[in-house]
Amino acid sequence: MEYKYILYLGSGHKRKNIKGLKEAYKILKEKYKIPHELVIAGAKNVGRATSYIVDENKKWELLKNADVFVFPSFYEGFGFPVLEAQAAGVPVVASDIPAFREILRDSALLANPYKPSEIAEAIYKIIKNQELRQNLIDEGHENIKRFNWLDCAKKTLKIITL
Repeated sequence: MEYKYILYLGSGHKRKNIKGLKEAYKILKEKYKIPHELVIAGAKNVGRATSYIVDENKKWELLKNADVFVFPSFYEGFGFPVLEAQAAGVPVVASDIPAFREILRDSALLANPYKPSEIAEAIYKIIKNQELRQNLIDEGHENIKRFNWLDCAKKTLKIITL
């Protein structure tokens, strides 16, 4: 039997909404009877420092094998993990917050981070609808093309050398 899982990859900070994710997962198990496990991995906050639990190779292995990547933060300044998930070909469910509306546009499903039932419903849609899943993967691949390090460096250099 294939191991199916929903992945969260990030810190354990309260603003990341791990509690809401766990509540959404409980709904998924009880209401929708999904076979998936919930994998929570990434970094652990240690005071002001961050101690990484998952190395880069393991991180990419976890990403590429996940059925859904979920990032239910209450607040984000940018949000690299959602783009990493898209780069790995994983459909994304993220919070319906300004940063993710700008970064993800229509390439992910967005849910209210204060409503675990909405998070659960978005995850379930991806699990049950293969066409939606594939569309989100394709849109994700297109979306990440907008974020190019060389272009970013050129634009930054142009600004600081004015």
